[in-house]
Amino acid sequence: MERKAAGGGSERALTLGLALLALVPIWGFERLATQDGPSHLYNTHILIAWDDEGSVFPSRYERDLAPIPNWLGTALLYPLMLAAPPATADRILASLGILAMAAAWRWWLSGFAPRPGPLAAAGGLLSCGFFLFKGLYSFWLSVPLLLATLGLAWRIRGQVTVPRAALLNLLLGAVFLGHAVTFGVALLAVSAILAFAPAAGRPPGARAARAAWAAPAWLLAADLAARAGGAETSRWGAWRVTLYLARGEWLVFGPPAQLAVSCGLMALLALLGLRAAAARKPGSLPAGTVASLVVPAGAIVILCYLLPRGLDGGSFLTDRLAVFP
Repeated sequence: MERKAAGGGSERALTLGLALLALVPIWGFERLATQDGPSHLYNTHILIAWDDEGSVFPSRYERDLAPIPNWLGTALLYPLMLAAPPATADRILASLGILAMAAAWRWWLSGFAPRPGPLAAAGGLLSCGFFLFKGLYSFWLSVPLLLATLGLAWRIRGQVTVPRAALLNLLLGAVFLGHAVTFGVALLAVSAILAFAPAAGRPPGARAARAAWAAPAWLLAADLAARAGGAETSRWGAWRVTLYLARGEWLVFGPPAQLAVSCGLMALLALLGLRAAAARKPGSLPAGTVASLVVPAGAIVILCYLLPRGLDGGSFLTDRLAVFP
């Protein structure tokens, strides 16, 4: 037991050490160089100075404080910029995101194995890539929230209570403020875990009832779908969304097609993973299980990079290779 605790302590120390190492390029220079970062700082400055005497912003812009996706970065920058200069606030936000990713990555992996090994220490390094330096703060910050949400759903899948469900839906709400795509993945995965994942002491059946614990988050998804803009940026109602799906319009236009196919493939991978977890022997992972995970994952990656934009062709290959640091 002492040996196990010591090993766990060394892995946690490695996690912290690698996360601190990832902070070196953030604080080692005068400013954090990102593509969209200055735009986020300026937008937040507008919100802070909106009600100042003599402010010209109300006459130039329209302020929309509705809680919608892509708000997360600005919502976190607002208090940081009240307490620190913009350049410092920018680096503090990046540091918090890196530390959050380090913790969430380890939390997520340790839900499947008490001792996930050295791989669990890599979260901080994984966060330093394309999305951070592209300045896509809200999406970038939504990734550790996604991992934290899935880690919690996996841990409580067999014993969901009202307080636990409330915490789960709060996390889903935070992911929603980050990015719509991350939220969609989180919602599908959480619902699948609650409905299908094996858990000791949980009777089979009533899958819909178990998935209903995520009902508040599904209401958020329905609201987002009802407010989605079409080609003419018009507001969609439930009837318009139904026609969109029934007519197969999502097969024609590139981005919705990509999103639909990606969500379907990730859902398939999640179900395969849950099946593999159910068959796993304590303390080991059979070679067949590894293959059942690696092969679908590889197929998903290949499809993701080679699927065309739409019926007119045009590959996403060049664009998607840019996600690698």
